[in-house]
Amino acid sequence: MSGLVTGLRTLGYTERLRGRLMNARLLLERSLAVAREHDAGSHVAKATALLGLVLHELGEDAAADEHFEQARRLDGAPMARRALWQAERELALGRRELAREATRRNLEACRRLGWHGHVAHCHTVLGLLAVEDELAAAGEHLVHARAWARASNEVEMLLRCHELAARLALAAGQLEQARHEAEAGLSLSTACGFGLFRSRLACLVARSILARDPRGGVDAALEATADEDAWERKEALALAERALEATGQQERARELRAAQRSETARSRRR
Repeated sequence: MSGLVTGLRTLGYTERLRGRLMNARLLLERSLAVAREHDAGSHVAKATALLGLVLHELGEDAAADEHFEQARRLDGAPMARRALWQAERELALGRRELAREATRRNLEACRRLGWHGHVAHCHTVLGLLAVEDELAAAGEHLVHARAWARASNEVEMLLRCHELAARLALAAGQLEQARHEAEAGLSLSTACGFGLFRSRLACLVARSILARDPRGGVDAALEATADEDAWERKEALALAERALEATGQQERARELRAAQRSETARSRRR
């Protein structure tokens, strides 16, 4: 049973990284059902939390909150990957202090345990939190995260570092560096099949172009609108609309506005 539950959860995580969020959801729901059938508490909590993250990425906010709360009731305060998944949701929702304090605690706990990959992941989350108001601190977190990513050559962490580096460069007004980091990450995500990061990095490419040339960035933004991640699709639609209006393509911009309204209405129904 344990092998089946873990295997299904691992496949679900893999499908999530590939950007196939609906497939990931189905696999995690199956993993959760098997774990519940055999009353495997820790497995239930892990599958519930990961399913919560996937539901968050699909734009199903109420269901995501419910799953994270269920995981907490089952297995106490989250740590390691569970805490990181929760922190990523808090960050997306603008609950910055909650995300920061939880990730700092998680970083120290993982450091004591010698879980260096988790520590590096914590640094990327803390770096994203620091980008808005503490560029020097964000840069330090990037250095720590990149040291692990380059030593391990773990693709997920390499992509997280490209994302953080691009956001840091944008915040510092270094538009060419931002574009370089985002395009390097986009190329890596495409080559390795990490669709989850493709839309994030395509949006950052578009942002780096649009910051310098309001008429540019259309293709980069449109590239991200087809992905399943509801949060990134919403940002991509807004960026593409802005770029299309700047190039005089008003009809296509109106079509994207209609798509945005449809996305918003669908999210509210979930």
